[in-house]
Amino acid sequence: MNHFLVGILVATASRHETISVREACRLAGIPESQVSPTLSEIRDSLAHDEPDLTTVVVSDRGTIGLGFSDAAAWRTKVLGVWAHWAKVKRGY
Repeated sequence: MNHFLVGILVATASRHETISVREACRLAGIPESQVSPTLSEIRDSLAHDEPDLTTVVVSDRGTIGLGFSDAAAWRTKVLGVWAHWAKVKRGY
């Protein structure tokens, strides 16, 4: 698993932000062709009660997260991720 990318996503989520695929790949040093498998690996490693951290990754056009077709459902998930990681950042 790319732990550096996980750190980037945690930092992004805790600041209530999203990050584009291109920017996430650039910062993590992975090719764009590897983003889907890498995000799947991260998603599979999450604890059962942990929100899907990968929802903060948006398309390069800034549209909803990868793997989502419903903007309202995606937004609900992102808000949950942001709230979770903001609590973690504050130490609960």
